[in-house]
Amino acid sequence: MKWDMHVHTQASFDSEMTSAEAAKAAREKNIGIAFTEHLDFECDSDLVCMPDDWSGYLEINRPLRSQGVLLGLEIGLTVNTRALGRKASCECESDFVIGSVHVVEGRDIFTDFFSQDLPAREIYRKYLKCTLAVIENCAFFDSLGHIDYPSRYSPFPVKNIEYHEFKLEYGEIFTALLDYKKALEINTSRLNDVDFRKNASLIMKGFSDCGGSLVTIGSDAHRACDLGRNLEAGYEIAAENSLSPVYFREREAFPIQL
Repeated sequence: MKWDMHVHTQASFDSEMTSAEAAKAAREKNIGIAFTEHLDFECDSDLVCMPDDWSGYLEINRPLRSQGVLLGLEIGLTVNTRALGRKASCECESDFVIGSVHVVEGRDIFTDFFSQDLPAREIYRKYLKCTLAVIENCAFFDSLGHIDYPSRYSPFPVKNIEYHEFKLEYGEIFTALLDYKKALEINTSRLNDVDFRKNASLIMKGFSDCGGSLVTIGSDAHRACDLGRNLEAGYEIAAENSLSPVYFREREAFPIQL
């Protein structure tokens, strides 16, 4: 069974899909899913949506937990909030934790990161350097999420953080992931874009060439209709680059049997 390891439900501020709707859609599509709800502490975009007391969230979602439905978090990593992130990663009965970079030097990528009067190359390098720093300081996650996140909102003509332009920075990130025994996510949300898919495959080849093996694959769905979107393309990229897709249960990686 294929797994979609990046799904947001009503516990995330930007999703209206209920966890019951997500579980139903997953059964209909014959895929496994992990709820990976947003938890950020520095974002302007109001991503702090999970409560200090997890009991309400668990009351709703614990009954849905099954062989095909896992509970997890997508924690926005910053060095300043690492203690809060580490605490949350231990308290929510999480099967799986994605670590993502949504804020760089106090700037929310969704709102004001691109307002800096800097060329694209310097903006992208700031993001990649920040990603390296949080891996080295916040190693309480299981898989690094959407390594190319700024590309979604970039106002520059070249939106992708091109692998060939930032090979050194990507290599440093891959080395850190291997040092801390972390997986890398293949985010499938934009794999229908030809240029994005090509760059994503080059990034994954770089990870493989550095000795990387474990990847999680996720759609970043916020609606039931997007659950599992482009999942086949994600698994194809993994196969093309000799990478091993895994899912996590109780924070332990298991190979996906296709």
